[in-house]
Amino acid sequence: MDLALSEVLMQLGRLEKWSGSTLGVSACHLPTLKEIEFESTREFDLCSTYKIPIAVCLLQKIENRELDLNTLVDITEYDLRPGVNSTLNQLQYTVPVKMSILNVLQFMMQESCNSSTDIILNLVGGTGAVREVLKKAGIDNLRVDRSILEYMAESNGVEPIPDRKCKMQELRDLQNKVSPEVKARALEKQKQNLRDHGQAKSMTKLLVQIYQHKILSETYSNLLLKIMQRCKTGQQRIMGMLPPTTRVSHKTGTDTHYAHDAGIIYLPEGKGAIALSIFVETTKPQHIAERVIAEAARNIYDYYLFLE
Repeated sequence: MDLALSEVLMQLGRLEKWSGSTLGVSACHLPTLKEIEFESTREFDLCSTYKIPIAVCLLQKIENRELDLNTLVDITEYDLRPGVNSTLNQLQYTVPVKMSILNVLQFMMQESCNSSTDIILNLVGGTGAVREVLKKAGIDNLRVDRSILEYMAESNGVEPIPDRKCKMQELRDLQNKVSPEVKARALEKQKQNLRDHGQAKSMTKLLVQIYQHKILSETYSNLLLKIMQRCKTGQQRIMGMLPPTTRVSHKTGTDTHYAHDAGIIYLPEGKGAIALSIFVETTKPQHIAERVIAEAARNIYDYYLFLE
C-alpha cells in the first residue's frame, strides 16, 4: 500500500473516531479502477440512496421501450408520501395532476421526493423488478425490498401496513398513534432484518457500471448522471469541501441516525472521475455526519487528483 493511500485510510479512521460514528466508504477511480475501501462491506440502511437502483430500473425499461419518458401519469392525493417538502407534495389534487415520467424521475433524484419514488416503483412493477436488475448486473448486498409507504409504516411500528390507497395525512395519523416504545422496537428490528440495507462497496460498483455505460446505454447513463448533477439535497456532504467549480452527480440518503451520499465526482484536467459512496451511522447531530462526509470526500478527491 502506498503512503498516500495509507494516510487517507488513517484520516478516515480519525474522522470515525472523532465523530463517534460508524463509517463505510468505497471509492473507485475511473478509468484506472484504483480503489479506496474503508469498512466498505459494513451494512447500512440505504435510506434514499436506494433511489439510484430504482432510477436505473426505470431507465432500463425506457431503453427496452416498455415505458416512455414522455408518457403522462395521473397523480392523486393517494400517491403522496411524507418526507422532504417536494414539489409534488405542494400541488393541489382536487383533480388528478398529469406529470411526465421524466419529471417524476427528476423529482425523485433531485428533490429526493418520496411520492415520486412510489409512483416509479408502481410503474416498473415493484421492488422485485429492481432486485432483478441488480441481480443481472452482479451487484449483491444492495437491497431494495419495500416501497416508501411500507418502509415508513414498518419503521414507525404501524401495523397492519396500509395499502397503496392511503393518503399522506392518514399515514401520519397512523404513525402518531404508535407509542415511542413501539417505534423504538420497530427501528431496532429494521436494523436487524437488513431489508433495504446495503454496502458502500456495492453502491460504488453500481455507480461504476452507470458511469461506464454497462448497466444502461450511454444515452441513459448520461441522462441519469445529468439529473443527479442537479441534486438539491446534501450540499454540505460530498460537495461540502470540494473546490466550488467541481461537478458532482450524487444522491443523498437521510433518516434517523443515518446520513449518506453517493455519486460521481468529476476530476479536473482530464484526470477522470471518482465513483464514491460514503455511509454514516451516528447518534450525533446531522451536521457532524455531514462534516465527516465532506472531509472524507475531500481527502479522497485530493488523493486521486495527485495520483501518478
